[in-house]
Amino acid sequence: MDDDWWQEEFRAAIEQGIDPPHADDVFQALRARINLVCVVSPDLGYAELGCAGMKAFLAATFTGDETRGEAEGKDLVQALVEFVGETKIGWLAEIAPERFELENGPKLKLRYSTDTDPDRGEASAPEADVRIHQMLDCSEHPFVGEGLVAVNLCLRDPKGNRVDHTFDWPRWRREELPVHMDRLRDKFPAEFGSA
Repeated sequence: MDDDWWQEEFRAAIEQGIDPPHADDVFQALRARINLVCVVSPDLGYAELGCAGMKAFLAATFTGDETRGEAEGKDLVQALVEFVGETKIGWLAEIAPERFELENGPKLKLRYSTDTDPDRGEASAPEADVRIHQMLDCSEHPFVGEGLVAVNLCLRDPKGNRVDHTFDWPRWRREELPVHMDRLRDKFPAEFGSA
């Protein structure tokens, strides 16, 4: 990517309120978590990072005249923490955690969607991969956002192959697991017991 193209993309990001070309996954995940909190708990006063909020953040962080090296040298995550405020970033661990520990189950790494749009008040559910046999002792479905947003569980077999997904683990376990159980027992008797 040449410097002229990069500079155009960088300036367009500032003008349009979109992620700059050097935004990484860590920045995008933090932005997505903040946006989810903006939608489900607007009373907390988080800076929304939809289009208008991103314009404000980028305008506060960059002039638009930075060279590529100067812009890429700026720590976007730290700049976002400073823009939102340390205290509010600390609340994210409770409201929109990076990991979620299930009762009687594994600790899930959550992936937050960049589709959450605070400008429209729409929250997209975070996703987590989980192996079905690790969920068998869990009776509840995980939620984030003060219990308002169900996690989309991507259910996998013990080898990591996707089997299904659910926003309601108790219902899936009761109604869908029996459909898959014979195949799972045949392929993975150690995890699911033999028939």
